[in-house]
Amino acid sequence: MLGIHILGSIGAILTIIMILISGVTSSGKLWNEKSKIFIYLIVIFTLTVLIVNSSRASAELYERAQYSGEFVESSRVIISSYLGVMPDDVRVQAEPHALKAQVKLDPLKLEDLKYVKGIEDVIEESIRELVGRDVRVSIEYVLSPS
Repeated sequence: MLGIHILGSIGAILTIIMILISGVTSSGKLWNEKSKIFIYLIVIFTLTVLIVNSSRASAELYERAQYSGEFVESSRVIISSYLGVMPDDVRVQAEPHALKAQVKLDPLKLEDLKYVKGIEDVIEESIRELVGRDVRVSIEYVLSPS
């Protein structure tokens, strides 16, 4: 049902609503006397649940959009500066908690980077300081003639 069950608080509200529905429908006297009030409460609770779910989904989509735009460009610049290449030579693909970067290097530059250890950890730390998020960085080097 629209993925509402994924959120814990909404799942709890739906459980309470289902308990109320089963309690009222099993009692004939309660069903006859309070049916209008109960139906109104169900409608109000259902609309509240849908509104909460919609607002959370909108916030998550906004976060994803912001994460993929400015974040990718900033990460690209950071990676290029640490590796000593132009930002145009770095292609970054963002995932929820990871970055995959492809870096075009000439063979001489790759030879220089062979002796540098832990460059991905340093880049991860710089991105963490800039953005405030833990991100796993993986770099793939692509050889290109100079």
